[in-house]
Amino acid sequence: MKYKHYILAAILLSMSLLGCMLHAETYSGTCGATGNESNVTWSLNTTDSTLTISGTGAMADWTTENDVPWNAQQKSIKTVLIEHGVTKIGGFAFSKDSLLTAITIPASLTHVGDSAFRNCVKLNNLYISDLAAWCSIDLSDYTSAPFNHNTTGVTTNKIGNLYLNGSLVSALAIPDGVTTIKKYAFCGCCSFTSILLNQVTALESFAFSSCHSIKSLVLPPMVSSIAQNVFANCTSLETVILPENLQTLSGGLFFNCPSLASLTIPVSVTSIGTRSLFPGFSLKDIYVKWTTKNAIPSLPTQFINSYSGIALHVPCGTKAYYEAKSRWQNFQLVEDNGLKLCSADPTMGLVQLGTAVPRDTLSARVLCGDTVITAVPIDANYRFKQWSDGNIDNPRKISINCDSTFTAEFEITIPTAIDNATFPSGEGWGEATKILRDSQLFIIRGDKTYTITGIEIR
Repeated sequence: MKYKHYILAAILLSMSLLGCMLHAETYSGTCGATGNESNVTWSLNTTDSTLTISGTGAMADWTTENDVPWNAQQKSIKTVLIEHGVTKIGGFAFSKDSLLTAITIPASLTHVGDSAFRNCVKLNNLYISDLAAWCSIDLSDYTSAPFNHNTTGVTTNKIGNLYLNGSLVSALAIPDGVTTIKKYAFCGCCSFTSILLNQVTALESFAFSSCHSIKSLVLPPMVSSIAQNVFANCTSLETVILPENLQTLSGGLFFNCPSLASLTIPVSVTSIGTRSLFPGFSLKDIYVKWTTKNAIPSLPTQFINSYSGIALHVPCGTKAYYEAKSRWQNFQLVEDNGLKLCSADPTMGLVQLGTAVPRDTLSARVLCGDTVITAVPIDANYRFKQWSDGNIDNPRKISINCDSTFTAEFEITIPTAIDNATFPSGEGWGEATKILRDSQLFIIRGDKTYTITGIEIR
């Protein structure tokens, strides 16, 4: 009886192994573009659920998601590996691969067809080997972007991990030599929280849209062209510094950026597109610097959802110009300026505003008009010398009518009673304070200051 049990167990094990072998299949075929079908091939290993695209040249373009040669196996694809040599992902190539979680794309790829990743709702990992090549990739539309699923629905818990040579990109630094970021290039990428553009001069439409982890942006002066919707739907974006030579605030530039609280529009801007700040629910302050009526650009109808509660900070003496401009007058107009107070040496002293300085209640900026500034030494060893413009008043009353900078200069306090003495070399000075002023060395011990000559003090 026991012998029969062994035979039965062996038969069941063999059947199980045979079932696994039958279940683990490899499918393959050609998928090249018309006229070059055999140049690009595909193979699907159902054991690891990996679809591999190999060869040279472009994949075919398909008109529907059911036309791809691996249609019958699409529900089993979890990983796609595109090998070097392939130059294009065909339209609708993976749009039915709802279980796809990761894709590897080579530097040879230059184009992605329509709807290639349309329904890839679980695609959370993109692996590339050449960042410069990816910046130049031609994506047909947002459904060609691997992380397009991050552009719709709820904005929390978004995953769009970009890997460069196997390492997760948490801070994106565009390589030198790249001057243009192509449309949709980083659409939906959520792994990086900052962007360094380096030599980039142009950003095409939707280049960084739906990058939900970016909190701050500093766009360098060489960026002169920013297309529509570049930063649309960046839901965590709080602060932005735009380039001073920017001429157009493009339509939808910061569309649906609910965390953006303030924005300074450069004086170089001559055109503002529709919905560039729409809806602007968190926006509290907009700063502008146009000083003539004709220089103020027209605002489109849907620039923002509501003007209520938003302060528009305008230069001193220009409030009437903005009151006369359509839609600009709907903001809460505030005349103020950037007042910058500096110390030539913060270890000696600082500068503070007077207590009666008029301020804007929304932003705490100094309003136009008269105010008082005071230079305050750190301690008795230092004293105020003068302001950078030569003025020696302290405190000083100033009239603020433009962006202004005031720098205080300080100097060392030397007691009027000085005991002159010459000390032999090697004399110990313990905790005495050494001060060098005007090429003269002083040593302060207790309440006396000595002028030292003829020896070196270390």
